[in-house]
Amino acid sequence: LSICYEAICYDAVCYVAVCYVAVCYVAVCYVAVCYVAVCYVVVCYVAVCYVAVCYVVVCYVAVCYVAVCYVAVCYLVVCYVAICYLACY
Repeated sequence: LSICYEAICYDAVCYVAVCYVAVCYVAVCYVAVCYVAVCYVVVCYVAVCYVAVCYVVVCYVAVCYVAVCYVAVCYLVVCYVAICYLACY
């Protein structure tokens, strides 16, 4: 009877230990997956932000450049017209 009892206890302990390990493993896996997902989302978000900022900066520089070019061309045309006008009169 005592041997039986010990065997049952041993089995029960084994079972609990296996369950515990399984739960632990699942929890660790879940945390790892969560962590990877969070990392991925953060990296994605940073990348998107970076691209957006880059795009805005490039757009801003391009617009600035176009505006400066336009002003320069305008200025040259006005100067040219003024010189022409002065030369004519």
